[in-house]
Amino acid sequence: MRNGKSTAGHQRYLCSHCRKTWQLQFTYTASQPGT
Repeated sequence: MRNGKSTAGHQRYLCSHCRKTWQLQFTYTASQPGT
């Protein structure tokens, strides 16, 4: 489910099960998981 936007304007998402938030787009490539 959607949960607002980051300071850079990217969509932030919220897991309705565990209440964790994440983003699909990042301003910096180094911020992405797995890099």
